[in-house]
Amino acid sequence: MKRKTITLLLMVAMLLVAVGAVMAQDTVTLEFSQWWEPELPAGEFRALMDEFEAQNPGITVELISGPYSTTRDQIVAGAATGTMSDVVGLDGAWVSDFVKQGALASLSDLMMEAGYDDSELAAQIQLNGATYMIPVVNFVYPVFVNLDLMEAAGVMSPPATRDEFAAAASAMTDPDNNVYGWVLPLSTEQPNG
Repeated sequence: MKRKTITLLLMVAMLLVAVGAVMAQDTVTLEFSQWWEPELPAGEFRALMDEFEAQNPGITVELISGPYSTTRDQIVAGAATGTMSDVVGLDGAWVSDFVKQGALASLSDLMMEAGYDDSELAAQIQLNGATYMIPVVNFVYPVFVNLDLMEAAGVMSPPATRDEFAAAASAMTDPDNNVYGWVLPLSTEQPNG
């Protein structure tokens, strides 16, 4: 099921990007810059693209793959020089900066023109009411807990839901003593800090 969902969302996103190009010519090659291919089992991501190409004659996908730590730099350089790939795998945290640069096109008009029912999407990254990114996968981030801090705050067990997480983080936060119940150390050098 997960593979089919990812495949479907990738196809929708790539079709939306390719609509104008394919209408203007018989064949098109889409450059797809992302960091997912190296993180998946060998050949898995290429197999998804092969499936997409088989279902969409005239579209070829050229994967531009690299590690997470360099993908953003590659996309930034491409945006600055006008050589950014046709389709890019983005971290949602990057979208606002790329939109401000004028490097990302809104998908809203393309989705409307294609008659795409966006109510089927679990999420969309939007700015000022326009969709700029359709998340195709959710990443699992591990949660490490300080049991002593939890106990001192009266939190009896690690949270299992978002609401429990928010409540536990709030209970453990004491800014006067520089103690915080949640931190997210993001870095382009190391994906999780």
